[in-house]
Amino acid sequence: MLDVLTSTLDSGFDVKHTLDILIDVWWEWCISHLIHLALTETFGTSIDPNNSKNVDAHYFFQKIKKVIEAVNKSKYLQGAFEEAMLEFLETYLKLLNLPQHRWSSTAFVLERILIAWEPLLKAYCKLNRPVPLTDMDHTLCIEFYSMIEPVRAVQIKAQAMQTFVIVDVYVMLYSLYTTVLDVSKPL
Repeated sequence: MLDVLTSTLDSGFDVKHTLDILIDVWWEWCISHLIHLALTETFGTSIDPNNSKNVDAHYFFQKIKKVIEAVNKSKYLQGAFEEAMLEFLETYLKLLNLPQHRWSSTAFVLERILIAWEPLLKAYCKLNRPVPLTDMDHTLCIEFYSMIEPVRAVQIKAQAMQTFVIVDVYVMLYSLYTTVLDVSKPL
């Protein structure tokens, strides 16, 4: 049975025991979990600032979270933001405050911030509030998003339950490895 390729949900004892002992096939990490762990290690971030290896990245994500919370909690700021969104994009997209300890959620958060960047700045200016975001924050949003989004696509594919996708997932990972995740190439 060693010719069977398996992919599992996690590394829990019950899963490993079933595959290793009862079925006698090789156990392989779930790609989605492995990608999450790889991104966490790559960016060196943690919810707990004391555990973050990359304090700057940790504080960048905290800053984004605080801006989103400020807009979503303030009636005046939210109103100015909604008005600016309608002016710029002719639609209102609420800023997302998803759990940032999951990288696929972080990609959604960064995507929405990037879409709403100009309306966000305009809302703060309209209320004569200091804009908490800088040009460097915009650059960091783009850079983080450019790395996380392609990986998120692999995670989404890996989590497809209706079809056999493991081969496609490995091909997608190889493609990422030779393009977006190639450290010898610029972002």
